[in-house]
Amino acid sequence: MDQKRKLSRTQLAWVSFTAVTLLAALGLGIGTAVNKSGGEVVEASLRRVKTLAVADYAVTGVGVSLSGTVEPLDSVELRSQMPGEVDAVTVKLGDDVYAGQALVRLVGSDVAAQVAAAEAALQTQQARLDEMKKGTRGETLDIKRVELKMAESNLDQAYRSAVISLSDIFVKVDDAVRKHTDSMFDNDFTDSPSLSFKSLNTQSSIDAVNERRAAKLRLQSWQAEIEGLDPADRNAVIAALDATESRIAEFEPLFDSLSLSLDRTIDVPAAALLSMNQSVSLARQTLRSLPTLVAAQKNAVSNLEINIERIEKELALMESGATAEQVAAQEAVVAQAAAGLRSARVNYDKLVVRSPIAGKVMSVSVGRGDLIGAGQAVAKIVNDAGLEVQAFVSEGDLKNIEVGRAVVVGPDAAGVVARVAPALNARSGKAEIAVVVTELGEVSLRPGQTVDLTIAGDEVPQGPQAGWRVPLQAIRVKDDGSSAVFAIGEEGELVEVAVEMGEITGEDAVVTGSLADYERIVALAGDLEAGETVMAD
Repeated sequence: MDQKRKLSRTQLAWVSFTAVTLLAALGLGIGTAVNKSGGEVVEASLRRVKTLAVADYAVTGVGVSLSGTVEPLDSVELRSQMPGEVDAVTVKLGDDVYAGQALVRLVGSDVAAQVAAAEAALQTQQARLDEMKKGTRGETLDIKRVELKMAESNLDQAYRSAVISLSDIFVKVDDAVRKHTDSMFDNDFTDSPSLSFKSLNTQSSIDAVNERRAAKLRLQSWQAEIEGLDPADRNAVIAALDATESRIAEFEPLFDSLSLSLDRTIDVPAAALLSMNQSVSLARQTLRSLPTLVAAQKNAVSNLEINIERIEKELALMESGATAEQVAAQEAVVAQAAAGLRSARVNYDKLVVRSPIAGKVMSVSVGRGDLIGAGQAVAKIVNDAGLEVQAFVSEGDLKNIEVGRAVVVGPDAAGVVARVAPALNARSGKAEIAVVVTELGEVSLRPGQTVDLTIAGDEVPQGPQAGWRVPLQAIRVKDDGSSAVFAIGEEGELVEVAVEMGEITGEDAVVTGSLADYERIVALAGDLEAGETVMAD
């Protein structure tokens, strides 16, 4: 659209001068008219002027034509709430679905197991609460006492197993020190061992000999401690387990020194050197695997002790009867278990993707066996009972669009502008609008379809505020700054009609005034004067 501007007095004067010149160049014709004065008929030379029909230049409303995409008013893109493997897809493209219908189901054996575990936990805690409230029967007490004895027996066995495990660990360490290093030392298990090979790394060789001598003493002390362990002395067994990791670590420097010495050997056959390096590596692997065995024994003992403590508390409670505080505490435990069950069931329900609305399946983006993540889109449902058209308009057209404006949608549907974006998109330089379809025509509309839109323009003002878009050459700007055009009176005389100039576009300007009272105006104001009789083309 041409940039709008206001016309200055100088510009209009120039236009008027140009009009006069043009008229002269065109060789305006001279006509004859009859002037009735005092009953006589007088012929006079008249200027011929080109005229414009006022009605043809009335300002009409400015409408906007564009295209947009049909969208459902009610649609939803469904996403998975859980990660997992798709077990089943129960709909296909174009299917009608009802609100709440399952569309996609994920494999959920682990989640189902969590629900079962939560149900069992709630039942157990509820049974304890019921028992507290009604008192414990004699046979129940007997069962709990037997349970305690079995737990204590299991704990005794765990301590015996711990002593046996400590003995096995010692044997493995002793084997790593003696057998794996035997070929690398002379007099290896005496007070004066020496390396069986020569090495340029003198300090490492000395360290290896010293560590071998110290290893003998450490093994002897450790063996004596284990042989003296009594499984019944539980504190001593626990202390031995706690000390085992540090005892194992004491032998690491021996193999570090041997490894450094072997890096710089003298006159050692390659096969022998390879064998010795492998022995050092195997010994290290053995030492580093043993702490896991120690931790397993400690955990076994600890778990059994915790279990005995629990059973003892439960038995004491059964024997003494529950206090009000204990009942309240158990009720809280039951409530927590119930909350855990609800949470597990919520997660289980999330394995199924359901449609929250009734409508039609517009897309399905997953299939059976697909691995999907939480939040991944799986389907889209639309309800095409209500439709809208989304479109984008330029800045120039935006001023002619407002909410509530009537719209022709496609060939024969009707709508109304429902939303207009408050700002232009920074990238496209356009604004988004939404047109709600209020009445369908004979031609059906479908979501995703591109349709033409014709948005109605402003209503044309009437009366004194009526407007006409006329050529600038038809406007006379007076010395006082006012504007006027010349209309043709009933007797062919020029009538000066005052007008107010508004928007100027190109070679035209919008004027308002009383032009509706006349049928025609002069196209070129030029040097015409009001009252002059002219001959109109």
